[in-house]
Amino acid sequence: MYLKLSVAGHLTIFLTRTQGPFWSIRPAKILWIAVLGTQILATLIAVYGVFMTPLGWGWALLVWGYALVWFLVNDRVKLLTYWLLSLLRSRRRRRLNMA
Repeated sequence: MYLKLSVAGHLTIFLTRTQGPFWSIRPAKILWIAVLGTQILATLIAVYGVFMTPLGWGWALLVWGYALVWFLVNDRVKLLTYWLLSLLRSRRRRRLNMA
C-alpha cells in the first residue's frame, strides 16, 4: 500500500502539469531529480522493509506496473475530459451568440 501511494502520487504530478498528454511539455530537471530520488528511496524502503514488512522485488515491480498502467489510463481520461469540456463550452457560446 505504501509503495502504491508513493508511486501513484508522484505520477499524478506529471498528469496534472499540462492539459495535453503528459509528454507534451518536458518537466523541469529539478522535478525529475526529486521524483526519481524519492521513488528510488520509497521502492527500497518497501522492498527491504524499513519500518514495515518487506515487500520484495516481485511485488514492487507489480506495484510499479499497476501504477504505470493506471497512469496511462488516467492520462487518456484527462484528455477526454478536457475535450468534452471544450465541446460543451463551445456549444454554450454558440447558444449564447444565437440568443
